[in-house]
This record gives sequence, structure tokens and C-alpha cells, in this order.
Amino acid sequence: MSSIEAILKLPHDVYTGNLLWSPFDVVGRAQDIASSLESVRNKGYWASPIPRETE
Repeated sequence: MSSIEAILKLPHDVYTGNLLWSPFDVVGRAQDIASSLESVRNKGYWASPIPRETE
């Protein structure tokens, strides 16, 4: 699996953190994203692909 360049927005004040990437970079990568999110969840974090990619 190759990496996808992203921007990490850290939590501050009343806002939660967020990981943002270009929608053009994720087309056709739903399985890679699902695997990565599962890895993040296994470390005790909450993670969800919003918006979800549809294939």
C-alpha cells in the first residue's frame, strides 16, 4: 500500500482533530483506506471515512 499525502488538523478548543486529503488522491483506494482506519481503531482511536468513497 502506498501512502496518501494528508493534512493533520490537531484538536483545539471545542473542535476535534481531523485528517484531510484530496478526494482525487483516494479514488479507487477504498480498501487501503479501510485497512488504515482499522489500524487506527486498533490503537484505541475513533476513525471514520467521511465522506465515504463509493465504488
